[in-house]
Formats: sequence, C-alpha cells, structure tokens
Amino acid sequence: MFKPATLLISLAALTALASGQGTDFTCPSADISSTRCMGPKDCLYPDPNSCEGYIQCAPADETYTTGLIYHMPCPAGLLWNDVQKWCDWPENATCEQVETSNTQVNAAQQDNKSNDGYHS
Repeated sequence: MFKPATLLISLAALTALASGQGTDFTCPSADISSTRCMGPKDCLYPDPNSCEGYIQCAPADETYTTGLIYHMPCPAGLLWNDVQKWCDWPENATCEQVETSNTQVNAAQQDNKSNDGYHS
C-alpha cells in the first residue's frame, strides 16, 4: 500500500512531466477507449522527438475519448523499444533516431559486459 506522502510525490512528478506542448503527438482515442490504459503496456508510444524516452497517455476523463500526454524519460543509457514497450539497451531499441557518440559508447560498454570484458 502506498503511503500518502509517497503517492503525492509520485503524482507531483507525473504532473511535472505532463505536457502536450512542443510535441506533434496526439493520444490515439481508439486505444484509450478500448483499453482505458489499464494494462501495464497499454497507451505507451515512442516519443517522436527523442529516443531517450516515451509517451504515456492517460484518459483525460471518464468518457475515455481523449488522453493526457506524459513525457517519460528512460534511465541513462537506455532507449525506447516499442516492440517490448520498455526502455532497453541501444542495440535493442526500435527508435530510428541517429545515435549519438554517448549512445555508441554505452553500446560498446554493454558489448564488453556480454563477453565478460574480453575483447574478440
């Protein structure tokens, strides 16, 4: 069970991230009305402006016809995988954004982890 203070902090963080400004994205009303965004992978979409995060939609009201847009960041070094609907290692990401040098370094570091640090 959530403590009231934890819930308030979580709601404040989500409210701070909620914004429809600066994006060309509209929450699909068909998805909102059919799923009501209740499942763990419902109403999650790639962010058209950044591979380093995703968009989570939530019903705007009880009619389930429109949605609120929440820009959600991925943890550092991870990119959005729209097939799995989670933040993933860059080599698994489905985003088409051009990789930056930092992303390439992170991918190389992950490759080293996968072969126990030995270079081939």
